Amino acid sequence: MHDSFLRRTTGRPGRVENTLYDPSLPTFDDFLKLAREHNIRVFPEIKGRHIEAQIVESIYAHGMQDHSVISSFSSRALQKVHQLAPEIPLCQLLYPWELVLRPLPDDIAIVAPMAEALLLNPWIVRQAHSRGRQVWPWFAGLENRGTVAYLESLGVDGIIMDRVG
Repeated sequence: MHDSFLRRTTGRPGRVENTLYDPSLPTFDDFLKLAREHNIRVFPEIKGRHIEAQIVESIYAHGMQDHSVISSFSSRALQKVHQLAPEIPLCQLLYPWELVLRPLPDDIAIVAPMAEALLLNPWIVRQAHSRGRQVWPWFAGLENRGTVAYLESLGVDGIIMDRVG
């Protein structure tokens, strides 16, 4: 679950971190099973500590290794995933203040700058492409059709969105 609060995704009050297992809420395994049944690619983000092995194990258990890209702001988490599953593509999420593409390990297939950072420095797309990487920006607030059209005009390879439509 991406949000910190349950309201938008479940309609219920409360913080995700304070929620005990609730059988009415889907688990990551439930999500992977549904994605597999409908041939949907998944893009899980590792936010917690020491969950890399669980994520990789679940992806393999559902045969989703060819339909997954694992992302994180944490380079350490991505290194751990690469050690466990070198064939699963990795996406390095970039912090909002990263306006220049920093050197990254060779195993990073995708870079994901904040979309709004590309408004300030659109050359990140060309820089990443020249290094053989795809670019999938994520949104902090300007998630709208105009910004999406602009990002597409820059040649991004995909867009990470919370609110599609």
